[in-house]
Amino acid sequence: MKLTTFWSLFAVLTLTACTTPSKVGKKGDPIFVAPLGVQTYSFRNYFPKDLIGTLDRIKEMGFTEIEGSEGRIPAEEFKKLCDARGIKIASTGSSFEELANDPTKVVEKAKALNAKYVMCAWVPHERGKFSLENAKTQ
Repeated sequence: MKLTTFWSLFAVLTLTACTTPSKVGKKGDPIFVAPLGVQTYSFRNYFPKDLIGTLDRIKEMGFTEIEGSEGRIPAEEFKKLCDARGIKIASTGSSFEELANDPTKVVEKAKALNAKYVMCAWVPHERGKFSLENAKTQ
């Protein structure tokens, strides 16, 4: 499936879900009222080519929150670009190595982005053996 087809289908399904009347609420009230967010990783191929255009596209698609950051510019600058578009950075990511070696730097980045959460996508471990003990030895 082409990426544009995927996003078009996603947008239609999202808009349908957000505008379908709730059986609990009044007729015409949306059933989904929480902020809609997306991972910046989803746009990893677009950010290097056009950072501002990609943020504009994220906003145009109806997303008001993101998870992640753009590591090519300072966190403060990225936050300003998001703020200008009404996009909140709910969480950001960090590698396991960053968390293990310099957690203060991770916290400083999260604070600069005003992110409430930090996500770690991968914890090193022996293939096929993921346990607390195995992770401690990495």
